[in-house]
Amino acid sequence: MASAAQIRSQVREYLAGNISPDDFEDWFLANNWNAHLHADAETVSLVHQVEGLLLDFSADAINEAKFREELTRIAHPFQLRFGVVSVPQEVSLFFFSSEKIGPRLVSFSAGTKSGFDSLSLDWG
Repeated sequence: MASAAQIRSQVREYLAGNISPDDFEDWFLANNWNAHLHADAETVSLVHQVEGLLLDFSADAINEAKFREELTRIAHPFQLRFGVVSVPQEVSLFFFSSEKIGPRLVSFSAGTKSGFDSLSLDWG
């Protein structure tokens, strides 16, 4: 039974071109059989995500570019993408997580002495 870290490591090996899609699938299936019976919740969730992608890819429901794109999200689950919107005395940062939790807003007001007078987080 592979751990979540081992699965992500193998995904990165595939994405780097070090193993073929067939070799990745063979490793994955051999190392994650009946994961739902033995693994922790994170690993089970990851196994289900990868299984779904492998099924879609094998059935030609998604092409290899889309397969790689989705596996990249799995390999780097906490990668953030930032966009900055600036207005006088306030900066808003919007970021998106690859965990598909949706957009979140972080905003703060700039001060003159300490750099920031306040920091407010809106997680809505």
